[in-house]
Amino acid sequence: MDDQYIVSKINEYLHQATGLLVAWLDGKLRRVSDDWWNECVLDRLSYRQREIAIEKGFKELSDFDLAAVLRIADKNWYDMRSFAYLPTSERECIRDMQSVRNNWAHCAGTLPGKDAIINDIEVLSKFFEQMEAPQADINQLEEFKKNVQNENIAAMTSVEEIEEDLIIEGEISDSEIKEKDTVYLVGDPKTRGMVFSVQNIGTTTKYEVFVDGGLRTFYTGQIAPIVEKISYNWVDINTFQSYLSAYEINNPSAGNLYSLNSARIDFVPYQFRPALKMIKADEPRILIADSVGVGKTIEAGLIIKELEARSELDNVVVICPKPLVSEKKWEEEMKKFDEDFTPLTGGVLRQIISDTNRDEVWPARYNKVIIPYSIMDSRAYEGDDGKHRQSVGLMDLDPAPHFDLVIIDEAHHIRNGSLDKEKAYAYKCTKYFCDHADAVVMLTATPLQTGDDDLFTLLNVLRPDIVMDKDTFNLMSKPNEFISQASHIVRGAAEGWQENAIETLRGVTTTQWGENVIAPNPLYQSILDTLAQDEITREERVQLITDIESLHSFDGMLNRTRRKDIQDFCVRHTYTRETEFTDRQRELHDELLQFEFLALSSLHNVRSVPFMMSTIKRQAASCIFGLAPHLRDIIARRFSSILDDPEIDIEAIDFDGMSIDALKQLSNHVLELADNLPEEDPKFDQLMEVIQEKQLEENNKIILFSTFRHTLAYIRRKLEGTNLRVAQIDGSVKDEQRSEFHDRFKLPKEDGNAIDILLFTEVGSEGLDYQFCNLMVNYDLPWNPMRIEQRIGRIDRRGQTSDVVNIYNMITKGTVDADIYERCLMRIGVFERSIGECEAILGQISTEVERIALNSKLTGEERRYKLEQMADNEVRRIQELSRLEDEEKGLFGFDLSNYTMTKEIQTAESPWLTPRSLQYLVERYLNDRLGNVNRIVGESDIKTLRLSASDRATLRQDFKRLSRVKSSVKRNWEAYLKGSSQFHKITFDPEAAREDSGAFFITAVHPLVKQAAMYYATNEVSYINLKSGSDIIVPGKYPFAVYAWNYVGINPRFKLVTVCKDEAVGEELIELLQMAVSENATGNVPADSWDGLEEIQIGRWQAECVEHKKAAELSANYKLESIRNNFMSRKRALETLIADIEDSSITRMHRAELENATEKYESKVAEIEESKAQADIHVTLIAKGIMHIEG
Repeated sequence: MDDQYIVSKINEYLHQATGLLVAWLDGKLRRVSDDWWNECVLDRLSYRQREIAIEKGFKELSDFDLAAVLRIADKNWYDMRSFAYLPTSERECIRDMQSVRNNWAHCAGTLPGKDAIINDIEVLSKFFEQMEAPQADINQLEEFKKNVQNENIAAMTSVEEIEEDLIIEGEISDSEIKEKDTVYLVGDPKTRGMVFSVQNIGTTTKYEVFVDGGLRTFYTGQIAPIVEKISYNWVDINTFQSYLSAYEINNPSAGNLYSLNSARIDFVPYQFRPALKMIKADEPRILIADSVGVGKTIEAGLIIKELEARSELDNVVVICPKPLVSEKKWEEEMKKFDEDFTPLTGGVLRQIISDTNRDEVWPARYNKVIIPYSIMDSRAYEGDDGKHRQSVGLMDLDPAPHFDLVIIDEAHHIRNGSLDKEKAYAYKCTKYFCDHADAVVMLTATPLQTGDDDLFTLLNVLRPDIVMDKDTFNLMSKPNEFISQASHIVRGAAEGWQENAIETLRGVTTTQWGENVIAPNPLYQSILDTLAQDEITREERVQLITDIESLHSFDGMLNRTRRKDIQDFCVRHTYTRETEFTDRQRELHDELLQFEFLALSSLHNVRSVPFMMSTIKRQAASCIFGLAPHLRDIIARRFSSILDDPEIDIEAIDFDGMSIDALKQLSNHVLELADNLPEEDPKFDQLMEVIQEKQLEENNKIILFSTFRHTLAYIRRKLEGTNLRVAQIDGSVKDEQRSEFHDRFKLPKEDGNAIDILLFTEVGSEGLDYQFCNLMVNYDLPWNPMRIEQRIGRIDRRGQTSDVVNIYNMITKGTVDADIYERCLMRIGVFERSIGECEAILGQISTEVERIALNSKLTGEERRYKLEQMADNEVRRIQELSRLEDEEKGLFGFDLSNYTMTKEIQTAESPWLTPRSLQYLVERYLNDRLGNVNRIVGESDIKTLRLSASDRATLRQDFKRLSRVKSSVKRNWEAYLKGSSQFHKITFDPEAAREDSGAFFITAVHPLVKQAAMYYATNEVSYINLKSGSDIIVPGKYPFAVYAWNYVGINPRFKLVTVCKDEAVGEELIELLQMAVSENATGNVPADSWDGLEEIQIGRWQAECVEHKKAAELSANYKLESIRNNFMSRKRALETLIADIEDSSITRMHRAELENATEKYESKVAEIEESKAQADIHVTLIAKGIMHIEG
């Protein structure tokens, strides 16, 4: 097997690889966008590659060479990942293929060493398997690999072996000797001295040199300068890439994502948007209002990782509904991020508060906790003045505890909490935690269940410094209508869209907030200037939409990802099972409602009676059998209230023409009907048909919802009589049992301990995930469409294993529920598709449904007509929203939301923080720190870390230099370093980590990576000699330099800047640094090779400094104007209260409040002014190098 055969054979395989990748890409890219050719192909090429493609008229992927196709695959990875399962390891293989292609596309006679050839063949083999190539081709590759292994191929010299031969030098003569130089005598090199003076005499130079304690005279040729040998840190490409990884870990930037590939999850791009928005915001506080099932818990976990990359998180609190604690949702989800959280009971929370009061610090053993809303009561907030002992509450703690992060799940639980007595303490406790936290994340799918008041409550808790009161909230909201309308106009791009958008945006200035805060924002004028251009490119229009939406008053506080932005949700199939009451059931239903109306009318204002009857109406419609056993108690309570009220004159009351005795007779008739109700139940029979059909399938799981516990108890008894395995979850079920039911429900049907059917009250419809179940039954229906959306979202969510979910709605004719279902809910389409994006409309529907349903003056026909009319009006509004969004895609030629999301992620992705880069960093660290022995072994993604006792002791010293904050990851790592075993499973791959929870998952925030980064923290400039192949860059040797620009002041961040005299190389340098290999070269490198690069860098730095300082000043002025408006509004309100209130104690309270607000305002102004004054860009030279481009 000669060299030419090997080169020819590998190039043949590379040609096959091109065809495989083209076929694989073609199907996927067409799913990304209608305009996939421009967006996914041309836009993702390098500038030169794109020029060639346009010049040659490329129309198909097959027109490109392998280098271009690999680039297209890499640059579209996140787009494709939004709808396809694409492991990170497969992307690493794509990148490895880029290196293989470069190794062989420009191979000129001399083969790389045998190990390098075998490694490239292994990459090809893995790629063929990934592309699902024919098995015969894969077998041929393996056979070829065996043949190469048997050949005698010399290994090439490594860079480490020859790096000392690379010398940077220039000629130095004695004519360059200057005053104060150190010199030696040519005739006696051991004699040294310092030049005191230099004098030119004719063709000779005279030197006065201080030597041996006195001045002596020497002439040209007698002395020579002592040139200190400069140590140049020549490194290979792997070491250099490790240095770059270390630099980015030690200097986290707001522009980079550190949570990519940092969790044991299958992430999708949109889930990183909240983290990006939060790290770039002026305050790390955000309300994530994503649609049901989008993955808000994962988004919160990614935020935790981003914050951990920047500073250690010591105290983290999660607040959520009790069912999420019982089901261990947060505990289990956070383990995917290698975080351990402890759920609290009421008693433990009160003990923590007591310990905090005693020790003046939150207990370290409870640094990461989960608190259910249900235990945040008066005892938690105010303390308890009991007879036997007194306890303190949160409000008594001084000093108040500090929290790094507070996460509030299902945050709508605190909406209007300051007014709702039952939720007042949950609201107060939540606000307390937020007021004493550095960062806050709120999660909710339904922030607007009843109107803007809900959103105000949440934002007021989230950002009390901005949304101070309802007046401020209303003031800030006014311009948003114009901003949203302008965004729709630009998205649609209909005829005259630029003029219409300008006119609409000018409407912003007709509002007070728009005129004082938004209009002075430089971005506002920039948007108007762009819209006024004669022509606007597609890229400019994309940026326009992002910029316009960023003007939204609450943009920095809110994130909204809609389900329609995500491509992988399943189809909903809805079935209506309609039944009728039997004659006896109908009689009981009507008589019961008649009695209830008469009894309540005697006790309350007649106008309020319909509202008070809503619950029993819905209970009767849900299941008359479930209600029947409780009627005796209901009737007894009504008569007790009537007869025991001294202000009610029984004889004078007219029960709609009936006496009290007649009412008693009516009640007795109701009880007689209930006691003798025949067992025939058409509604349950319909349910059994659905259940029996489902039990024939492999996945026989069913979730059934009812609003009423009595209904579920009846269904459970009936089902248990048929030998079905059933469990019921409602508010009375203990946490341990709830968790047990969940685990048993997940078991396969053949398991004897499995549960087939899980019955839920409304408590089961928030936050819990049952993606393994694909059939849901609504035995009755909430009147609020958002509640229905919450129910369906338990199974129709990301991760659902079925393509279709089936929803059965059980409806009884002749009831109010039937009217609402047929005339309203079905018409607006809540069951067929997610309409959670229209929550503002749905909130209004809910209010209107209740008003119509409870209007006793309407006949049945009038009620049905009004429900239908209302639904049709709202359907038109929902359809208009959908039409506008569909038109945006059609007119734009691609899915804008997905495009902008992926673009954000790609911009924030660092090539030096990938799993492969982190592995190089760790391996280099272990070798340099412990000796050149392979300590990470194994071919699979799950590897073995092998450290001797001595190795672990050394690493433990480095570990001690990290911060003292102890996370679960740190505790586990420390336990291994202190333990007796030298082996531990380790992986850098998120997919492998997900499969093996016992392996150390090494991410950018793992202590081992932090140790490695700290070890390589250096100010020493690296020198590197590289080579890379290119078909689009002129062959030659190109000196380059890499700098780090650290932006300080407002919006601090850093970025790596590459400089090269050749623009084509400069554009591609970051890409080249990822694919290049170390150049084996010897000889001298002229010292002036990099002359001119510093000048280019300084020119770019000066221009960027001007822009940065200008942007900082404009941003600061905008922030100052914003907080000034807020403060002045608050000040006027407080001054009015002080002037109007006569009570001196209340006046003092308001004066103190005003003083506090003034102090905070002045402090914030000083902070912003200081940041503005500090605006600058600090420059650090990272490396100098030579890039040898081979043609």
